[in-house]
Amino acid sequence: MPTAYTITIACGNPACGKPAAGPQMLRCLVCLAKTYCSPACQNADRSIHSPHCHPAASPPNSLALTLEKSALDFTHRFSQRLILLALAVLNHHKLPNSPLRDRIWEQQSRNNALVVLLQELPDMPAGTPDRKRVAYKSFHSATMDRLDRLRPCKEAAWAIQKARAPAVTIALIVSDRGGRMTTMITSTHSIGIYANMSLNPDPEMNELMLKVEIGSDL
Repeated sequence: MPTAYTITIACGNPACGKPAAGPQMLRCLVCLAKTYCSPACQNADRSIHSPHCHPAASPPNSLALTLEKSALDFTHRFSQRLILLALAVLNHHKLPNSPLRDRIWEQQSRNNALVVLLQELPDMPAGTPDRKRVAYKSFHSATMDRLDRLRPCKEAAWAIQKARAPAVTIALIVSDRGGRMTTMITSTHSIGIYANMSLNPDPEMNELMLKVEIGSDL
């Protein structure tokens, strides 16, 4: 049974750093992609967030919200493997072993992301975990500028990098059974302990390991 790794979504106000959770939690109603722990933090971040904020493709409906929960559960469960896949896809292993390493990665990860495609599965029995209501399809890399919904996450990457913590951005795009994009979940992860490890640089091998973990998920 693979180890579960939990992601805590931080407040969107870079000066805060608290978890975006609790009864006062708010989400930007324009982009639907940035969350805050309180109204005060949302107001404090307004001047920073507004230039990057883009309207979501469509208002959330019940299916979109259900698949959003599935994507979040999938991210929580397989976060370690997704981070390793992102590092391989974005060529972290090719960075020079020099003082410029973090600076080069900062620029590269600020402008690029790992995109993971998931698809809604047919109706599942009651009690099925959210992450098992979607199926893994494929992955690719994408520039932030091609994925406008990633711009708020790009801000989060900057916030982490300002704290001198190398980061990687991952987007999960979920499509319905008809192949239409329904929702996108973005998350920025500090790569911390992985930064100086000897990692497998082959994206296909990391994808295979992801599929093995999904297949053995209990």
